[in-house]
Amino acid sequence: MWGKSCANPSYRRGRVLHISLNVRYNAKILRMKNLLLSLIILFTGQFAQAQFRIDGQLGGSNFLGASINVSNEFQLFTNENHIITPTIGIGYVLEYYNPETAIIHFGINYRIKRIGIGIESSRFIEDLIKDNNVFSDMVDLIIYPNINYTFISKFNIYAKLSAGAYFAYDKNKYFPEMKTWSFAGDIIPGAGLSIGYLFN
Repeated sequence: MWGKSCANPSYRRGRVLHISLNVRYNAKILRMKNLLLSLIILFTGQFAQAQFRIDGQLGGSNFLGASINVSNEFQLFTNENHIITPTIGIGYVLEYYNPETAIIHFGINYRIKRIGIGIESSRFIEDLIKDNNVFSDMVDLIIYPNINYTFISKFNIYAKLSAGAYFAYDKNKYFPEMKTWSFAGDIIPGAGLSIGYLFN
């Protein structure tokens, strides 16, 4: 049976077609692997060029709270004067204002030389570390668009002052299954101060 099948011309054509498809498939996989490797090398190079920062922040989207933030500075357009900085951090609302409320902080800032424009957001949640039953009356989310100015010393210590407006939002605490968000009230002015260190 095997010998007759091998002698069949249609079988040989099918066998050649099968081998050809395998070769094409393997070549396609190889190209995809090479592309993936090139992208990894490219993005690794981009991150290697970024400057790592760590800072402490009072105010800003944290409102009456403070956070410890980490961020990376990326140069845009191969021009060191154009910097974009994504930020993430964690913190707490000040004890006297609203105890045992934790903060998850996010932000992104675009800076030309020392002047920047950015947007921050802080999510306020019950403290997951302390075992407490304190109900927080803090709003659930603050969004803080702002303009800012950054001072950088020759020792890589920097300070960033910002001024902007608070947009506060609340989730429905009494009917959590509704998963609705609502604007919490008037837009009010706000300010922030960050002090940190820039790692080259």
